[in-house]
Amino acid sequence: MDGPTFFYHATSAGNEALIKQTNILMPHRYNPPEDWMMMVSNEQRHLVPNGVWFCATLYDGDLPTISPLGTRRVRIDIANVIKQLGGNVKLYARVTNQKVGDNFYTRLMLVKEGENFEILNHMSQLDIAENQWLTLTGEYRVARRPIWVYIYIPYQIDVSNCDWDEVRYVPRVVHPRGEDETTGEDQTTGKDQTTGKDQTTGEDQTTGKDQTTGEDQTTGEDQTTGKDQTTGEDQTTGEDQTTGEDET
Repeated sequence: MDGPTFFYHATSAGNEALIKQTNILMPHRYNPPEDWMMMVSNEQRHLVPNGVWFCATLYDGDLPTISPLGTRRVRIDIANVIKQLGGNVKLYARVTNQKVGDNFYTRLMLVKEGENFEILNHMSQLDIAENQWLTLTGEYRVARRPIWVYIYIPYQIDVSNCDWDEVRYVPRVVHPRGEDETTGEDQTTGKDQTTGKDQTTGEDQTTGKDQTTGEDQTTGEDQTTGKDQTTGEDQTTGEDQTTGEDET
C-alpha cells in the first residue's frame, strides 16, 4: 500500500472560482451514470445522502498530473478532513473492485462516528486500522494501482487553507466493452492510444454530477488518472484524474 497525505478533488477552473467564494465543497446528489461507478447497488442509490467525492490513490507515490474532470485540483490533508468530521470516523463499503480495463475501482463512504444514515444499514463497516483499501489510523495507507480508491463524504468540506494546483485535462471515453480510455496516451502504461491498450484515467466516477454545480460529470469519481504520460507521472478517478471525479 502507498502512504497518502491528501485527499484530492478535481474540477474546472470555473468551478474553482465558485468554490473559492466560500471555500466550501458543498455536498451534491449521488447520481452515478454507469453501473461500474456505483458505491452501492442501484436499488439502494436513493438512500445515499448528498456528498462530496475525493480520491486518495497515488501514481508511483505521487499525485496524478492529469484528469478527465477538469484542469484544477484541490488537495486537503487527510488529518484535516478527519478533524472536520469530529476526530472520530467510520468507513463503509458495499460495491468494491469494479473492473474497467486493467483497473479496479472501489468507492468508500466516510462518516462521523455515531452517524445513522439509512444507507449504512446496507453497507459493511471496515476496520479503519486494517483493510485492503484505505486505513486511517497511525500512518495513512491506500491501496496501490491498479486499484483506485474514491471516498464519498456526506458533509460540506472546508478547503480554506488548502492548496490548488494545475492538472492536464485528458478526456475519457468508456467503450461498450467497459474499457476506460482517454484521448491521449495510455494512462496506465503511457503508451500511445494507437496501440489499443487501456487508457483509463482512474477518476472518481460515481456521482455523475459536478459536486459544486450539479453538472453531469459522467465519471463522478476520482478525478485523477495518474501521472502525465508524457513526463511519466501517473494520473489517476475515480473517481477523477486525480482528483477523483469532480467531486466538489
